[in-house]
Amino acid sequence: MVQGDGRPPRGLIRHPTGNLLVNFIIALALGILASQSTIFGLLYVVYALGAFLPSLAIALRRLHDTGKSGWMLLISLIAIVGFIVLLVFLVGASMSTNAYGAAAED
Repeated sequence: MVQGDGRPPRGLIRHPTGNLLVNFIIALALGILASQSTIFGLLYVVYALGAFLPSLAIALRRLHDTGKSGWMLLISLIAIVGFIVLLVFLVGASMSTNAYGAAAED
């Protein structure tokens, strides 16, 4: 699932936003338990990487869908303004064929 090539179907883009609350609750619980035991700290790190990498790949593929380079993810490192600009890039759509391939089928 962690791929940076091609363009994502719409269902793949909606998937992580639907699980955002669930991911937050699990990460919060593991974070609290990590203060009690080292094993929970390890589980927290593994879970965080397991949730972060697919989200990163989906954001990269979404940028490709809008005709932008995946390197545009780095714009989010600029305080507040960078996140807003990245959000605008992710919301925009380019449904025609671009340098990253043909539009994905739903």
